Amino acid sequence: MSKSQIEKCVWIGIGIDVGNTPIYNSLKKMNKWLISRHKNLLPFTINNRPHINLYDLSIPEKNINSVIKEIQKIVLHQKKFSISTDQPTHFLFGTFFLKLLLNKGLFGLHSDIVKKIVGLRGNCIDEDYLTLWKKYSKQEKMLLVKYGNPHVLKNFFPHITLGFIKDLKEGEMLKIDGELQKFIKRTEIVIDNVYVVVGNGKKKKIIASFPFIK
Repeated sequence: MSKSQIEKCVWIGIGIDVGNTPIYNSLKKMNKWLISRHKNLLPFTINNRPHINLYDLSIPEKNINSVIKEIQKIVLHQKKFSISTDQPTHFLFGTFFLKLLLNKGLFGLHSDIVKKIVGLRGNCIDEDYLTLWKKYSKQEKMLLVKYGNPHVLKNFFPHITLGFIKDLKEGEMLKIDGELQKFIKRTEIVIDNVYVVVGNGKKKKIIASFPFIK
């Protein structure tokens, strides 16, 4: 196979920017608190905005514009809605996040995006999802093969990532949860946008942003 026939894949993330919501200051304080205990943790920046991930996957680079057009069509008919925050907690591998309560509005938006974008993923699959230490259930493996992401549709788990610290024991993570809870109260936030990011690691870049008009 020639190089011209090899499909070039790129990571793409579709999410909701929460940097302009009333909880932004609390999110920033939690992120800074985590950084004070782990210097290599990524701070929130213009291109690393606190967000709700709706769907991320690798796609052929040639399909990026098609993804943007599909998102634009979805947003054209999307009304604003509210979701409730829960409390800061963690995944066992070291990611700390603010849990969100899934509702009909959020799940509907997520589902619409997944079903429209999956047809543009080609044969790409993101290397991060193939990391050896990540263990998947039978259902997660099926979703990974079909959608390029094991955490979609019935496995969709909405949250806002605050930071990642590896090699912590469960007791240490529980203590951090307790400290983070001091920075925020449970509340509702309005969902009024979708944006698209490409890249990897520290080199992510926002390439499109669509506010809801209704």
